[in-house]
Amino acid sequence: MVNSRAWAKKFSYLWFNSILLYLSAVIDLKTRRVVSWRLNFYYSIELFYAAVLDGLSKHAPPVIPDSCQDSE
Repeated sequence: MVNSRAWAKKFSYLWFNSILLYLSAVIDLKTRRVVSWRLNFYYSIELFYAAVLDGLSKHAPPVIPDSCQDSE
């Protein structure tokens, strides 16, 4: 992957076989590709941290990390 300038984080949820699952994804804003993602039964900040750390272990860190102060 090309050295990215900015990453963004996204939280979402999905229903799968009547079970609510939470999804945390880290997205490269330049290429619009998913850098990493994590799925869990619980909504927590650790879910986001796990996705970010996984992305950092596989790719060079972004120059501009997402600093948006969402409601999460």
